[in-house]
Amino acid sequence: MTILQKRRFLYFSGLSILVFVFYWRFVDLFFIKDDFTWVENARIASRQILNIFTLDISHFFRPFTHLFMLLEYLLWGLNPKGYYFTQIIIHCLNSILFFYFLKNVLKINHPFLLFITPVVWATQLIHFEAVAWISAISNLLFVLLTLLTFLAFSSRSPKRKWFFLLAFLSALLTKEEAIILYPLIISYWFIFENQPFLSGNSWKKLLSFPEIIIAGLIWVIYFSTEIWLQANSPLVLEKTFALNFSGLINLAEKIFMLFFDLQPPITMIIPTFLFLTLYLVYFLFHAPPNIKRQMLFSTIFLFLAILPTSFFNYGNPSHYFYTPTLASSLIIVSLLVPIFDYKRFGKYLAMLFVVFLVIMHFSLFKEAELSVTRLSDQGKLLIEKLTPQIEQYHQKTFNFINPPFDLAHIYSLMNLYFEIPRGQILVNAEPNSDYINLQWE
Repeated sequence: MTILQKRRFLYFSGLSILVFVFYWRFVDLFFIKDDFTWVENARIASRQILNIFTLDISHFFRPFTHLFMLLEYLLWGLNPKGYYFTQIIIHCLNSILFFYFLKNVLKINHPFLLFITPVVWATQLIHFEAVAWISAISNLLFVLLTLLTFLAFSSRSPKRKWFFLLAFLSALLTKEEAIILYPLIISYWFIFENQPFLSGNSWKKLLSFPEIIIAGLIWVIYFSTEIWLQANSPLVLEKTFALNFSGLINLAEKIFMLFFDLQPPITMIIPTFLFLTLYLVYFLFHAPPNIKRQMLFSTIFLFLAILPTSFFNYGNPSHYFYTPTLASSLIIVSLLVPIFDYKRFGKYLAMLFVVFLVIMHFSLFKEAELSVTRLSDQGKLLIEKLTPQIEQYHQKTFNFINPPFDLAHIYSLMNLYFEIPRGQILVNAEPNSDYINLQWE
């Protein structure tokens, strides 16, 4: 092992240990809400693997995610610890791949930018939901496959085009957010090949790569299929997803949340606004040429990554930020580079800021832990309450009054743990002596 390999090994080991220090607290959680539905779908897929292509949750077409959940179900069954352990491992892997993405894809060679950006990204407070919620596995898998797609695309190996297409297709079959992947690839090529976007010769050169044409055809089919699937989905019919002006407001709010957002009583709106202004000034007037391309691509990446979910009208679940924080972390650290390069004092100041950021996120993880623990305890207590009732009245109809979960998740829980069919389950029906009435506050 060379000195460089030893240093990389030590760095990746330290990065992984840091991730485990942040996230190990979540391993003892129970299943949370729609986790039951995902695990139930995994059980259905275990009976016939082709079911991964017909299973859907809210009209989402995610066969790769269902396949991964099937493998997890075969490995862990109904043991939630195994699922959470897997989430942490994937987050570690994503953090390591992010390093190679910065080095090999974005061509970053500044040591501070290269080694510190994955640390800042891996320890983001806003990631807690993506890592500590089993049903958010699609977010982790999408980032994994996106990083692999770009690593394959930027490689000069003759065999890379087949791996590129495999990773690209797998990403599309993981999460709807993958709709942004092909535009990102095109943007990357134009920026890093220094090609003018409006030049016909540039497009001819780009389309000389057969894998680009194949990926484009796959993307068009996927895009058309998603529009067809979602046209009659509950998200559209109930106007949970709507293309309107509020989406632009939501987009702006998300941008603020990506940079140092803290909950009240501490508000970071003004510092964040100043930070983004500083970023714009630095990018336009002071960024070195070798960093400008990376910052431009990061900005495009950030906007495209947060755009699809900005038109949901039910707030900003934090797992939506798992992908765009790849870009925001790079932007944050890139603004520290001039400070780091300013003599020895600058190095200490930049490192001190990073340490402060990591410690601040770690201290705030306690609040995040309490929120997901509360949700986790709901499922655990629900099963404890149901077990004696079902053992005694297995053939009865169960009437859930004000349950902590949605009906679909109640169905899944009852099927997974007690094999009670849906015909024996009611929610908020008039209490009746023929039912087992289960009341929640």
